[in-house]
Amino acid sequence: APVKGKLPAAAFTFLCDNGFSVPLLRMGFPPLPPAFLWYGRDAKLNGFPLVLAPMIAQLDGTAFITRQAVHTAPAARKAKAAIRKAFEYSQKGIGLSFVEIVATCNSGWKMSPVAANKWMVENMFPKYPLGDIKDVLKQD
Repeated sequence: APVKGKLPAAAFTFLCDNGFSVPLLRMGFPPLPPAFLWYGRDAKLNGFPLVLAPMIAQLDGTAFITRQAVHTAPAARKAKAAIRKAFEYSQKGIGLSFVEIVATCNSGWKMSPVAANKWMVENMFPKYPLGDIKDVLKQD
């Protein structure tokens, strides 16, 4: 049991906004819409997309790993609940939590919000499916 006021080194919560905007361009994160990368995505130049949540879920000491989105009101409520759960796991000292929020950057993508959300659902969700990836308190 954790000592009061002392959390294990891995009892942290990381939030990742996977909105795929300009700073991520050279990091080789996700597939980007053609309007954003005017020359298209080149794996030799930009690398292959990283799928962070499943990679992090394999690490020892991880407790709650999830990927959520905020493109609809129900999805935003699920994302809020996931963030709350991640912080609760950290407060209890259960282990590291990682919440990835799949979002859009419609201004960077040069799309309307509706078009950006449609593009996200059609192109990003197949590569980045939503849901809990690891939850140690639900595992048998």
